[in-house]
Amino acid sequence: LASQRLTRDIADGVITLTSDEIPATVAQRADDARTEAIRDAALVGAAILIALILVTLVARSMVRPLRTLRDSALKVAHEDLAREV
Repeated sequence: LASQRLTRDIADGVITLTSDEIPATVAQRADDARTEAIRDAALVGAAILIALILVTLVARSMVRPLRTLRDSALKVAHEDLAREV
């Protein structure tokens, strides 16, 4: 009888400790996961922003010479070619 009571007291103690630790552990892991998700989202956002900036710079560097080429071709077509004919 005493051993059963002791066993029950030990089991109750383990259950109490476990039931107190589980919510705290779950809350801590949820906080860690949330923090990691926010960090990952910020990194992805920064990478996308950097990629957009690079794409814009490359596009502008390609458009400028094409504009110059177009303007020169129009000048030749309207002025120089008319003079030659």
